[in-house]
Amino acid sequence: MQKPRINQKNLEAFRKTLPEYRRRELFMAPCETFDIVKAQYLISKYPRQVQEIETQVLALLCGYDQTPTSDDEGYYHFPSATGEGHIIIQEHDALHHSCVDVTRPIIIVPSRFYKGQIIDGLHRLYKAYCTGITTIHAYVLTSEEAKLL
Repeated sequence: MQKPRINQKNLEAFRKTLPEYRRRELFMAPCETFDIVKAQYLISKYPRQVQEIETQVLALLCGYDQTPTSDDEGYYHFPSATGEGHIIIQEHDALHHSCVDVTRPIIIVPSRFYKGQIIDGLHRLYKAYCTGITTIHAYVLTSEEAKLL
């Protein structure tokens, strides 16, 4: 595979193809922030196989087997099995929202603490786990690609 690069002009054109609400998506981890649109752009520019991953394995890493705490603003807080803080998702979106499409692949990047960090698809994973879907589709980015996000 060739060394991944992001052409800013092409990236901005790609952003414009997305619905307005998805053009500036970010995932914020305790030590890093990832631009989800850049990840999607790299996946479109450098096609790869979708991987099937066991839902339960990822769900346990996210703490989805634990009873979440909720706050006054309508968020669930799950204790992460990696010890890196909490996984936070909006309560009303988690299971019932029609736009939570579990057939859309999640995006995973390498992490220095464990095999991978889910940067896009936590709601999809939670819904798949709670509804008994045993595998979920995922795109896995390389370390080089993750550095570009």
